[in-house]
Amino acid sequence: MVALGCRVEKDKALMKAHALAKFNSARPILAAGLYSVCQDFQAQVAGCLYAYVNDGDLRRGFPAYWEPFERFIELLDSDSWEVVGQAALGIAALCHAPFACPGSPQLFHQLEFFKLGAVDKMIALISDPQTKRWSRSYTREDAQMELAYALTPFLENSDNLIGPEAPQKVLGAPGLIPRLVELASCSEREGEVQRVALQCLVLTAELSPQVAEVVLRAGAKKVAEKALKQPFAGPKNDGDQQSKQRAATLLRILKDVEIAAPEEQAPSSSTPSRRAQGLPSLEDIDRLSVKELKGLLQQHGVGCQECLEKADLKRKVRALVGKSAAQPSPETRPPAARSSGEGRFTFQEAAASSTSSSSAAAPVASTTPEGSAGKTRLPSLWSVSGLSIKDLHEKLKALNVSTAGCVERQDLVDRLTSELERRAADPDFFPSLDQGLGPPAQPSEDVATISAFMSVLGTPAHRQARRTANQMLQKLLQKGDLPKDTTLEGAAQLMMRGGSSNARLSGLRVVKAAIDELPSHQARRDAAAAGMLKATVRLLQEVHRELRVEVLEVLSMFTRSPSLSAQVWNFGAMEAVLEELRRPVVLEAIAAQSPDVVGKSADLSAPVRACLCLFADMMWPARVEDQLVGNTGMPFNSLNELTDAFTRKLNRWLAKHGVYDTIGKLLTIARLKSWNATWQGCEANSVVHHGMRLFLQVLMTTDQQDKILSMPGMAENLVYLIEQWETSEPECTLACSFLVQVRNLQDGLTTFCTRDEIFRVVRALKDSTRRREKSRYTEAHSSLADALVDDLKKERYPPPIGPARFWCNRLKEAPDTDAAERIVKNLLGFSETLPPMANDQQLYELEFWPALARQVVRASPNRRFLLITFAEAFNLYPESKGIPLEPGVKRIWNIVEPHRSNVTLQLLRAGIVRTLEPVCHVDETAAHVMHFFQYLPQDAKVGGPIAKALLTDPDLMPFLLRFALLEEGCALGVALAKLAVKALLSVSPSEGSGSTVPDNRFSLTIRSEVDPERPEDSLRYDYQSGNIFVGTAHVRRVSASVADFMSNGHEIITEYNQAHPDRPYHWKYFEKSEPRVTKYCHTPPQRKPRECAMCAKSPAKSKCARCQKTVYCSKDCQLADWPSHKLKCQRKSS
Repeated sequence: MVALGCRVEKDKALMKAHALAKFNSARPILAAGLYSVCQDFQAQVAGCLYAYVNDGDLRRGFPAYWEPFERFIELLDSDSWEVVGQAALGIAALCHAPFACPGSPQLFHQLEFFKLGAVDKMIALISDPQTKRWSRSYTREDAQMELAYALTPFLENSDNLIGPEAPQKVLGAPGLIPRLVELASCSEREGEVQRVALQCLVLTAELSPQVAEVVLRAGAKKVAEKALKQPFAGPKNDGDQQSKQRAATLLRILKDVEIAAPEEQAPSSSTPSRRAQGLPSLEDIDRLSVKELKGLLQQHGVGCQECLEKADLKRKVRALVGKSAAQPSPETRPPAARSSGEGRFTFQEAAASSTSSSSAAAPVASTTPEGSAGKTRLPSLWSVSGLSIKDLHEKLKALNVSTAGCVERQDLVDRLTSELERRAADPDFFPSLDQGLGPPAQPSEDVATISAFMSVLGTPAHRQARRTANQMLQKLLQKGDLPKDTTLEGAAQLMMRGGSSNARLSGLRVVKAAIDELPSHQARRDAAAAGMLKATVRLLQEVHRELRVEVLEVLSMFTRSPSLSAQVWNFGAMEAVLEELRRPVVLEAIAAQSPDVVGKSADLSAPVRACLCLFADMMWPARVEDQLVGNTGMPFNSLNELTDAFTRKLNRWLAKHGVYDTIGKLLTIARLKSWNATWQGCEANSVVHHGMRLFLQVLMTTDQQDKILSMPGMAENLVYLIEQWETSEPECTLACSFLVQVRNLQDGLTTFCTRDEIFRVVRALKDSTRRREKSRYTEAHSSLADALVDDLKKERYPPPIGPARFWCNRLKEAPDTDAAERIVKNLLGFSETLPPMANDQQLYELEFWPALARQVVRASPNRRFLLITFAEAFNLYPESKGIPLEPGVKRIWNIVEPHRSNVTLQLLRAGIVRTLEPVCHVDETAAHVMHFFQYLPQDAKVGGPIAKALLTDPDLMPFLLRFALLEEGCALGVALAKLAVKALLSVSPSEGSGSTVPDNRFSLTIRSEVDPERPEDSLRYDYQSGNIFVGTAHVRRVSASVADFMSNGHEIITEYNQAHPDRPYHWKYFEKSEPRVTKYCHTPPQRKPRECAMCAKSPAKSKCARCQKTVYCSKDCQLADWPSHKLKCQRKSS
């Protein structure tokens, strides 16, 4: 790394690399190495990035702070094969990585490289003749192998990237296909070169028949046959099997390709074409192996169990070829004519080609009448393909069929399929899906067309034909009236053997529509027994997100029959389903409380919704299957025991893996983000709906109830869903049913809900019952509301805050004084006849008293009910010399401690003086202010905040001064002044040992805001003397007992001045000439500094070395004084 850093410092592109990779010292090394001119560094860094991406570490392999698209394209022009190969490997890694970013990362990366001309450049590098490039241990074949590997994703996605020009782009490079054929014959890298070349040839041949013909001319068939028999790859990592599979695929594609030649090759309309039927010529039969002969017979539905020797197989094949020669062949278009349209198929061409294709296509239900050659309906091939090896052996043993000669699983499948075809007339053979569906229905007009398109999708036709067939099939599927008996067979086989995700998705949608229409539990069980359920579970491993969602929905349809839930568990589907809830994008959305995960984004919420729906359906025990009518489910008030061994096991599994906690978080997100069912458009198919279904099912069991009920915010989430009854009625009903179950389990909701939440529930249910037409929802809502009201009447709950909150909100929004008076009478008078509606703590939390004070301000002078009520609520009787309030009024409310202190502080912070002073008389306002000081607690913890609020209130102190100066000798004004000083002292610790009086005289002066220059309008407290002055008149002396008064007072006043710069308080400091020690001070007075013995300067610190008494300020003074001092020093020393 040090050498790399030294080398790249000389590179001109280093500044660009460092600019792209700031903030991290490790990033510039990789970035700069890739932009370096040194080829060794380029190759090493490209290989390092590929290793990161290949290991799944995309943040290091493809950092977000720089995009190496252009640089990789530039490196393809390098004169070193190693750099070219590593750059191609980096391109391949980015184009193959499925975990790069949300959405479609492969398509994004492929599109970026395609725009930069990567495809043309890689094709040119593969097809160009050998050029002189520098190479050490990296050969030309190695680099071209990496180029072919990087080219495969572009060929796979040519429909979206290159479009119809893909065949012309390949054919435009004459040396590409021959070079790929040469690489397929290369044995380097233990067969890896051959394996990659074969894959590239397969994708190239699929582009169009014209390209496939060129591949055939180049000798690819011989290379594929050789690779099929003996590949160069060894048995490590299944490399030999991959090479064989790709070679077999290439041979299947090239089998139906005919080389356009002179007239001798053109088929006649009257002569049957055996190649069109997939049959060999009579001369080719002798060259076929035993396995190929068996496969050919099984392909055409001919049994070979009685054939003991190869000669018997040849005899049957010759009979089959002779039979096909005797039958007339339908007239078809020549291959050259089909390939002249740039690889495009029309609707009619796709249907015609599928009907005349070989029997290797997906078999569909025969529609020929009885008595014809095809009177026997073929059994479900997918029902056999979905079986395991053990099941295949068991079925063959049950049918008394020998398994001798079956080496691979496919041999067992072929033998069982042949035996089932032979015994199709026997009613006791293994049931298929067709039997489970009942008698076949009459085919519709679209049967032949749909079957034709499914055949095209299931066969190795070229890509444009499959895309056209897929589009046409989707249009036909939108009609919704497809006959199950004619389309399900081909769709099921297409779902299992489709060559792409889109093909498998098309087949799955047909199967989903058929499963959804199954009339009974027995029909679903028959479909599962035929292998459909297991085949569906296998599709959970697909990368395609939409396909996985469809698979989850199909599994939910199966689990509508509870007896099939255990099979879903046994087939190993649970871990794959759980991974959908653990995807990083889902966990990040839940952590960020994003509304997308509960319905705002269908891409994010659809998999979560499907998983929760599946879990909820699996919670039904098998014993209640007969009571589940159709797809509606069992009523929630069933008396059956809704649990068994499997549901208990599933409960424990869900709790162990945190599914319940995830649902709780999702419900909390829905409440915080104001969710409603209109987000999904279908109110009964949402994340919230299925989450509540699962919670309700769990609550009906007996082992996980406490875990659900103890979740934080569970009651609040339920109350929110009930209040959403207008837009989310099913979710509201589920929440009501949940509360009913909790009420039955706990004999009430005392420990689960607060009284305020119960009142909210009752109010929402009453509104729902009153404003909705009568239905099963309103009946359930009304019954729950009545039950909760009965519980409230029995006083099972503490005083509710719901009604008090309602009246307090009404008071805050009262339009006039009359309405405010009615509300206050209703609120305070309610406690005289019934249990208290709210206590002091609740009124404090609801800010009732500040709201009442604001209504007092709005009242006219002749409307004094609110003012009297406000004053009497605090028992504000003044002192004997004070001004009396309204006489003869009975007190109706009395606030006790500690709520009195809390309400006092609440009113001070709400600006009560500013609120009351403009509309109240001065004496009334003074009475309120007197209350604040009079009931000031002595406890410093409680009184400290109140005293601080008093001193920092911008309106209280100016009012106090004005009231104290209204009349000379006003007793109430002087009392308020004293209480103000008392409040000032209460913010400091109480008197104790060690407290001292500051040396400096201190006074706090609060100036009048009317005329700050007039000292007679100020209140001053002299700390040292303990005197209080109003203006120039001495009021009273207060003992000074607090040592840190100055620091605390300075802190309070500083905080106030920062908050209220327009009304500052002023500090005054007076220095004293001679300090004195008081009884509170334990520090002795400081000594006077010593003076120099020569010049009398102070301080002097240098002492005489002999006597250690005389001091000097400097050495010069000591030398000057030494003649006279030595006499004294000598006498003193002697």
